Amino acid sequence: MADGDSTLNQLVSLLLQRQGNPADSIGADDRLLDLGVDSIDMAYLMSHFERRYDADFADEDFELTRYVTVADLAKAIDARIHG
Repeated sequence: MADGDSTLNQLVSLLLQRQGNPADSIGADDRLLDLGVDSIDMAYLMSHFERRYDADFADEDFELTRYVTVADLAKAIDARIHG
């Protein structure tokens, strides 16, 4: 699960940078909507992983309503970039 952990860590880091939250303020079980993640944030996050891993995400992968927690999103990203 090292890849999944890495994806989760990258995702948390990106969320922290994007939202300016304190380093320990976002966890895997936090709800994306509670963190204020919106469709623009989703486009930013998914685009980051597409570029970094030369991955191809489907349009529905960008839909915020598909994911509840940070871990849910990390798991979906990990599945796309690592198969």
